[in-house]
Amino acid sequence: MLRTLIASFRVQPKSLFKLCTVEVWERFGFVTTVALTALFFASPVSEGGLGWSNSDTLVWLGYYTALLFMLPVCGGVFADRLLGHHNAIRIGGVLMAAGYFGLGCTPYILNLTGLDASVLKRIFEEAGLAIAHPSPNPAVWDKAIQAVSAEFPVKGPSHDEKVRLIYIAQTVFMGLSFMLVAIGNALFKPSISAAVGALYSPGDTRRDAGFTLFWTFINLGSFLAYTVGGGIAEHFGWNLGYFVAFAGMIAGLTYFSIIKSELADSQSGRHKKTASDPSAKLTKQEWLRLAAALILTAFAVVFMATHAQLLGLISLFVQQEIDRTIAGFDVPTLWVTSANPIVILLFAPLVAILWDRLAQTGRNPSFVSKFVIALVILAAGEFVLVLAVQHIGAGSTAFWFVIVAIIAISLAEIPLQPIGLSMMSVLSPKRFVALMIGIWLLSMAIASVIAGNVGALASAHGLKAIFLWSGISCTIAAVILFSLRELLLHWMDMKESEAIDDR
Repeated sequence: MLRTLIASFRVQPKSLFKLCTVEVWERFGFVTTVALTALFFASPVSEGGLGWSNSDTLVWLGYYTALLFMLPVCGGVFADRLLGHHNAIRIGGVLMAAGYFGLGCTPYILNLTGLDASVLKRIFEEAGLAIAHPSPNPAVWDKAIQAVSAEFPVKGPSHDEKVRLIYIAQTVFMGLSFMLVAIGNALFKPSISAAVGALYSPGDTRRDAGFTLFWTFINLGSFLAYTVGGGIAEHFGWNLGYFVAFAGMIAGLTYFSIIKSELADSQSGRHKKTASDPSAKLTKQEWLRLAAALILTAFAVVFMATHAQLLGLISLFVQQEIDRTIAGFDVPTLWVTSANPIVILLFAPLVAILWDRLAQTGRNPSFVSKFVIALVILAAGEFVLVLAVQHIGAGSTAFWFVIVAIIAISLAEIPLQPIGLSMMSVLSPKRFVALMIGIWLLSMAIASVIAGNVGALASAHGLKAIFLWSGISCTIAAVILFSLRELLLHWMDMKESEAIDDR
């Protein structure tokens, strides 16, 4: 299998590997930021965090992640119609770099009060006041201000207004920094993929292997983000992780500037009219295929809402509840969750070869079957997390249960995530492909919001209940989808053994 994989990569355009290098740096910065956010927000102020509650952190992260999925639809349009993909990559990268730098600077804004920032943070933590929170509890705020006035007595007006103003400024500054990251990602993400696609002519058989390689490099960037960015952040200061992300993005932008002249821009802001008539009525078969795609998307929401716990609820569970000391070494939280990109790096190329081999023998699972496989494996991972919760306090047992669970959750991603956009392009009429891809991204946004709000329920119902019901939900979804398999295949006008291709 390894020889087959290497042989398929050797025939790829040389520019592909250069774009993959850019993507490694970009994903390193982006994933470092996203992975750090929950831990940074929920960590105590005394440990360099913001002191938010788990519930507030997970709800905020859910909505922000949803924004990250929704904005690329608009960013792609801007790149296609106005900027061109190369300009969008540069502008998007600059915006993300600025956002990362701003997030790294956020904790230092308290210094602008002219008071000892370390003392202010101690007072905030003792009062229960989270830093940079958009709606702090008034009673908690009053308690904190009274403590500030007692600690820093002055003649005349108290420090109330100055501290309040700086607190609000810090909150706004952090929000704007996150917004810069979201807008930059919206421009960069679809444009770098388009730049990869521009390397291949229509019908080029190297395309699928090329995008598999590109996806592999994306996960290499994620692995580096978890291990390098996460390790630095957890041991030397959460906000320093954002400066590492900034350095990664600058490295990616610099390299892209060097190779840009070798690449043909896939769009220059001008579109040719297509022959398809958007007013033409859909055939019955086209309606059925669209209905099948939407039904599968609904099941994908169940999958993605559960899988999204990895960067939210599961990360906080590992950080706050799991004994991560192995042989006297305290394993950083993000090193634990780095099992996700490691598994994908190791197994995704092998699974791609497996699908190809099965297709050659007429046994390649359909879209529906791959969705069912993904849901079953994900459910297994959630049930293992239940065992981890039950073994909290039993030495390293819970730690190893978490590792097994993350491996299962990561394996579950492989049959479903890479084929989502392919499914939409295969099942949608040509004039509705962009719309259906937008719906797929919207479904991921909805799943992120669900994940955040479900994770927030753990404070009231406990982690065991959340993981258990997540596993049961995935199991029920898998059973229902399997029972609909023949009907959906009929609607899709596909056989079980048909491969995912540009039919």
